Amino acid sequence: QALHTVKHFGSDYLNLDITNSGGILKAKDLGLVSSELIDVIFAPTLHQTSILFTPSRKARMFALFRHPIKRAASMFYFLRSNINASSKHYAHLEKMTLEQYAVSEYVENNWLTRILLHKLDNLVITNGDLEHAKNILREKCLVGLLSEFDASMYRFERFFGWQVSTPQDRECQLRHVTVGDSRHEHPEIEENSKAWLLLQEQNKYDMLLFEFIKTLFFIEQTNF
Repeated sequence: QALHTVKHFGSDYLNLDITNSGGILKAKDLGLVSSELIDVIFAPTLHQTSILFTPSRKARMFALFRHPIKRAASMFYFLRSNINASSKHYAHLEKMTLEQYAVSEYVENNWLTRILLHKLDNLVITNGDLEHAKNILREKCLVGLLSEFDASMYRFERFFGWQVSTPQDRECQLRHVTVGDSRHEHPEIEENSKAWLLLQEQNKYDMLLFEFIKTLFFIEQTNF
């Protein structure tokens, strides 16, 4: 298989899926990074994806971060609305409330901290892990906040030298800034509700990490 670009809604993409380990290995074998055909890689697995880069072909991580409790609640509604024959593992969610999900085996536990450290499954998270996660973000990530979408996009554009080159691009960006992404609408979780507090207990390290991210966002703002 050779690398080639494909058009999708007016944008160029490469014919690779690196959301799984097989795709990442294929990308490495095909010399994805050295091909210079790409500007941005979207990948959910930070540590696995890092094998694509070398000391002479480095990357700069950037991300939009969302409040951990709102993200966890959104994940519940997303999973529940996408139950089908291929996702029987989550079939029980169909009759669950958000409160029940928050104390079930299906709820995520400090997902962001774990993904940064590659400390998955049920391994215990410690204060030392939290500090390590902070250092990763401080040293390697250009942070954005979903709640500060406009300012975050401006920061990314300035840092990477991106330009909104067409009226359609600008219209799309403005629509996301003013309206948001409505592909997955669901009820908003009420702050300090029972469900909120239960999810907070599951994500106490992510909550602390998010407070650090907000601080880092406003510190970095002086550079833009």
